[in-house]
Order: sequence, then C-alpha cells, then structure tokens
Amino acid sequence: MLHEKHKVVVPAPLETTLRILQDVESMDGWIRPYLPRRPRVSATTTVLERTSSGAPRLVRLKTSAAGIGDTSLTEYVWTDTGCRTMLRASKVLRASNAAIDLLPIAAGTLLTLEATVELKIRLPKLVELSFHKYQQDFTSAVTRAFIAEGRRRSAGVHQR
Repeated sequence: MLHEKHKVVVPAPLETTLRILQDVESMDGWIRPYLPRRPRVSATTTVLERTSSGAPRLVRLKTSAAGIGDTSLTEYVWTDTGCRTMLRASKVLRASNAAIDLLPIAAGTLLTLEATVELKIRLPKLVELSFHKYQQDFTSAVTRAFIAEGRRRSAGVHQR
C-alpha cells in the first residue's frame, strides 16, 4: 500500500482553489505540460453524476501509463474546504482514497493532500521501485501545475 501526504501553497483564494479541484474534466489539459515525457500517460475524465451545486460526485477515469490501462470509478464528497474521494471500481486498484483539505492563508490557500493507494497485484521489487519513483515525479509535476493554474485563474485568465 502506498501512502502519501503532501502540502502545497496555491497562490489563489480558497474559492478559486476549490473550483480548480472541482473542474476535474479540464485537469488533464493543464497538468499535461508539466508531466514527465516518460512514461507517457493518457487520461480521459468523465463526470457521471454531479451534486446539486454542480460539483462532480461520481467520476469515471480512463488511464493508460507504462502499458497498463484502467477504467476507475471514484466518488467525491465535497465540503466548503475540500473533498474526500473513494474508489468504487477499478481493474488495477484494490483501494484508493484521498482527503484534500484547503486552508486560507496570507499567500493564498494551503492545500493538504493525504492519499492511500493499493494495487490488486503485487509487483516485483524493481517494478515497485520504478512505480514509486514515477509517483514522486508525477506528484511533483501536479504540484507545479496546480500552482501555475492557481496563478492563472487568480489573474482572471480562466475562460469557461
């Protein structure tokens, strides 16, 4: 089981940061320029159900990376200061849960992500080490992308 906890200061107000999180369908577009070139990752996100306020509630994610493809179904539960996600179905993952908490601070919003992921299969040690390295690179890329998107949307550039 992989457990990670990350904190990042997003240079945007809490409301803007929450809207960025809720805009799951456009994430692939603004994260992609920050991702490592290898392994190539493809992702398609579809919101299947929304809450009464329009936030995604049930999301299907089709991914492919390093020759492994998956279609997962994730449930989101939103609050005024973040969300919780729970994996409902996946061919590759046994479990995946995340807690994202937002706290307004002088520099913008402190985003805290705590996540656990468990694969259905055990990987050989060498593959597992490569997976962890890629996960660290991916997390770093997403952090840089989230900061850039926070700046962009806070500057009023976001068109939707």
